[in-house]
This record gives sequence, structure tokens and C-alpha cells, in this order.
Amino acid sequence: MSKTVKSLIVSLLLLVLVGAGAFAKQDVEKHTVHVGLNPFSWIWGVYSGEVGIPLTGFLELAAQFNYVNGEAQRKLFGLETDSYSKRFTGGAVVRLFPSQIATGFFISGRLMYLNFKFVDAGGTDTYNDVTAGVDIGWRYLWEFEGDFGMYLQFYGGIERFFFNGEIGDDLNLPIIPIGGFHIGFHM
Repeated sequence: MSKTVKSLIVSLLLLVLVGAGAFAKQDVEKHTVHVGLNPFSWIWGVYSGEVGIPLTGFLELAAQFNYVNGEAQRKLFGLETDSYSKRFTGGAVVRLFPSQIATGFFISGRLMYLNFKFVDAGGTDTYNDVTAGVDIGWRYLWEFEGDFGMYLQFYGGIERFFFNGEIGDDLNLPIIPIGGFHIGFHM
């Protein structure tokens, strides 16, 4: 896919998001479930998504997945190396919202399964582990007719490999940064 086509698709996605925001009420009090994906995943090779359920206005439980395709990033940036990594995490996230309405600023704790593949000229090394991490972020909800709407969410933090010391020894990264961006729907 050419860069022009990718730019056109990104522009259309942003136009839909901005247009939807113009017709939306911005005073959402509560929602029962949300589902979101990173719409720019295919550009960077960083895929993520989540499904969340607010248990109370203050507390939310979500299932989340993240996949980083180092080979796609290597090709995107034209790197002349045969080494890259692929990283998949999936698990549970617990969020706390000080505003007590599952919108605005939040603090999260996460516990994830990790599958990490390091590929180089010598072959592929695969590690499985559990990660624990924390992040902070912000969520904005729009409401349409009834109890249906869209949301936009950003977050960033750190994650630590929990059991397998080999990953940290081989890659010198026992703690790694995490981040995400989701656009989705809430009901």
C-alpha cells in the first residue's frame, strides 16, 4: 500500500472522529461497556485493543491485548538489520478514575501474559512470561442518541518482566515502556 493511500485513510479516520465529535454531547455520566482498537495500528505495526466494564464509577476492569511487530517497523523505517522482535501481551487491566464517572484522568494496574520473540540471523528465541505494570492516562467520552457513543483514550506507563530473568539479561530491558491509543464505542 502506497504512502499516499495510507495518508488518505488516516485523514478520513481523523475526519470521521472530528465530525462525530461535533454532533456529540460531551456530558456522559456512565456507560456499561466499551470496546476499542488503535485505528493506526497497521501503519506502525503496533496493534492494541480492549474491552472494559466499569464496576463502579471509580473502578473499571478491562481485558487488553497488545502486539508489536518489529519486522513491520524495520521495513517502515528502512532499517538495514536482520534483527527484530515481536511482542504479544494480553491480560487484565484495573483502572481507577478519581472523577468517579469512568472518564477523564485514570491510573491503571495491569497483569499480562507475555510472548516475546527475538529474531536475528542466528534464529529465533522465544520467551514466555508474565508482566506487571502501571500506567496513567486520559479518556474522553462522547454520547450520541440514547446510551450509545464513542470514546478516545490515551495511556502510557511501564511494564516489568515478572518471572523470566533471561529476557532482561539478553535484552537489557527488565522494565519496558508501554503506551496506547484507542478509539472505540461505549454502550
